[in-house]
Amino acid sequence: MNILVTGANGFIGQALVKSLLETSHTIIACARHSVKHTLDCEYRFIEKLDSNTDWEEVLQGIDVVVHCAAKASVTKDNVEDPSKALKEINTAATLNLAKQAVDAGVKRFIFISSIKVNGEYSLTSQPFTPNVSHPPSDPYGLSKYEAELGLKEIASNSAMSYVIIRPTLVYGENVKGNFQSLMKWTYKGVPLPVGGIKHNLRSLVSVDNLVDFIITCIEHKDAKNEVFLVSDDDDISTADLLEEISKGLGVKNKAVNIPPKLINTVVSVIGKSGVGQRLSGSLQVDISEAKTLLGWEPKYSTSESIQKTAKYYKSSLAASQSMSLQRPLDIVFSTTGLVVASPLLIGVTAIGYLDTGSPLFIQERVGKNKKPFKLIKFRTMKVTTESVASHLVDNTSITKLGKVLRKTKLDELPQLMGRHWQLGTEWYRWARFKRADYLGGAEDLGSSVKAKIAELAGPAAKDIEGDVFCLVHLRYLGFYFSPLNVYFLKQQDRFRYMLAEVSNTPWHEKHYYLVDLANIESHAKEFHVSPFNPMQQNYHWIIKPPDASHCSVHIGVQDQNEPDEKVFDATLSLKRREINQSNLSRVLVKTPSQTLYLVLGIYWEALRLFVKRTPLYRHPKKQGGRTEKGTA
Repeated sequence: MNILVTGANGFIGQALVKSLLETSHTIIACARHSVKHTLDCEYRFIEKLDSNTDWEEVLQGIDVVVHCAAKASVTKDNVEDPSKALKEINTAATLNLAKQAVDAGVKRFIFISSIKVNGEYSLTSQPFTPNVSHPPSDPYGLSKYEAELGLKEIASNSAMSYVIIRPTLVYGENVKGNFQSLMKWTYKGVPLPVGGIKHNLRSLVSVDNLVDFIITCIEHKDAKNEVFLVSDDDDISTADLLEEISKGLGVKNKAVNIPPKLINTVVSVIGKSGVGQRLSGSLQVDISEAKTLLGWEPKYSTSESIQKTAKYYKSSLAASQSMSLQRPLDIVFSTTGLVVASPLLIGVTAIGYLDTGSPLFIQERVGKNKKPFKLIKFRTMKVTTESVASHLVDNTSITKLGKVLRKTKLDELPQLMGRHWQLGTEWYRWARFKRADYLGGAEDLGSSVKAKIAELAGPAAKDIEGDVFCLVHLRYLGFYFSPLNVYFLKQQDRFRYMLAEVSNTPWHEKHYYLVDLANIESHAKEFHVSPFNPMQQNYHWIIKPPDASHCSVHIGVQDQNEPDEKVFDATLSLKRREINQSNLSRVLVKTPSQTLYLVLGIYWEALRLFVKRTPLYRHPKKQGGRTEKGTA
């Protein structure tokens, strides 16, 4: 199916698109032209969301619409009538989209409404159900309620079905609002006066559970023309919420036990009675209809989801703190690099002046958020050379000095002044990719991986073509060592092989194991890795190839003489992160040289084993050089 997600750059929409990309559906993300982050799917843009928006082009070929776009609040400072503004976006714009969806032949319209349609709080032991006895008084809730009524009417006169989902408070990674505020003050150690609010119960829903439920509604035939309430199905008090947040943040819960009645009295006096009600009141929902009709159960508990959210918030703070140091570090490292290299720069400039008469030139390139920046480089081609891509230039246009500069990458030294210094292939980068570190470095890495797979697979492999994905260590501060590099070959949207490049210490040898992902089998150990492990062992692999979010490689080692005895167990579990300055800085600040740290860790553990008098096994005689073959 072709699925359109509106509000694809929002909190719920972005999480939904990420999960849908792991399904077999075709995903079209709809956002404003000012989209901040794009995902690996088709995007269709709208200028603004209102009752006059033209959706004709956006809705072409769409089977299901998931309408997440909405306006949560409007301040009186921005508009004269906040209630009217909410209705324009949440009601009129929704119904406008629904009408055009009918005309476009959309089969199902999923509307993300709000629990505020039911009300602000529920009575004790009387959770909300999909039935609404009277219209809500809250302007936001009313705008969603009227949108629900209009959607039902539109669907009743067409072939398009609807699904209305009313989530409770949604939380998860990147959550904002009150939930973020609670995490902020808890992390700072502020003694919040809510420790005594232990008898209320509130239904929450993690964004992971909500997304899973939305996907269920997309695919399930019994969701047709139904209204569902959704939560984690694990209600929690305000005091317990603070406790779970504290656990996730790794800080002491300093909440103060103040009687709820006293809190309500104080906030009423200052005119904030609604705040007191939200803190001490209950808001429970009954999700039995979702469970019985669709057979759906929340995958994640409230406790683990809250702690996961808090841990992410903490890591984000660490990243932002490292980012605050990034610019000064950029300046310090760049300046240091320029000072150290200044004799070389001056010499090359002088030679370049004699060579071309114009040793430096400025290029404009596209940087972060498609923002152009100026790049200074040494000139390697004649001044009269036509301005085209360098690979299209005739070699005769490259000067003698230029050939030397290009070969040594010295032409890119001036980039220290205007380019991010952390990551690259040049010798002066903190994290450097050097081709020679992987599979010998004779040709491009993808071709080398395919050649090694073909060599190990032998006649059984009919076609070694496809895309190569690699999980490897880089050189950090010039130092490289990696006990395991992993390469995946993807063929026709399916990962077919995994090639494991294993290195040992202190012998600096390499060995290759090939794993057929369609038929993963145990196999005998073929390579001496550690003096504390004998060769008479068997390897057992459990592999999850990379997807949009995760990748894992697990290896269990068993003694051949005692097959039931596991002697070694290791798991590499990775979560996908975008390569950007924030994430990169966080990693490099935390571990400036991962490879050096790795080697030191290996020898430290070896020392501990030696002290414990762990038996030692001699390296077997080498057979046929440093690199051996191995298949699994």
